[in-house]
Amino acid sequence: MKIPILLLLAFISLASCYKKSTADQKNYYCVKNDSLVSTIPVLSNPHYRVIAGNYDNVNQANIDFMVKSFPYMDTFFNRHDTLSVEYWTMTCDQIE
Repeated sequence: MKIPILLLLAFISLASCYKKSTADQKNYYCVKNDSLVSTIPVLSNPHYRVIAGNYDNVNQANIDFMVKSFPYMDTFFNRHDTLSVEYWTMTCDQIE
C-alpha cells in the first residue's frame, strides 16, 4: 500500500513542476480611448482620456475577448439641457 501512495506523491510533485508551454503567448500594447461628444461643441473632445498599457504573456484569444468586451457608452445629462455621451474603445497591437 505504501508503494502506490509514494508513486502517486511522486507523480503529483513532478506534475506541479511541469511548466505550461508559452509558445502561443505574446506581448501586446493596448490603448483605451475615451471620446466625449456633447451638445455644447466646446465640450466635445475625441481624445478625452487615453489609457495605455502593456499586457505580457497573453494569447490572441484573450486579447480578442478583451477588445470585443471593452467598448461601452455612457450618457450624462447635465443641467440646462446639456447632454454628454462618452464612448470608450480599445485597440491592441502585438509587440516583439
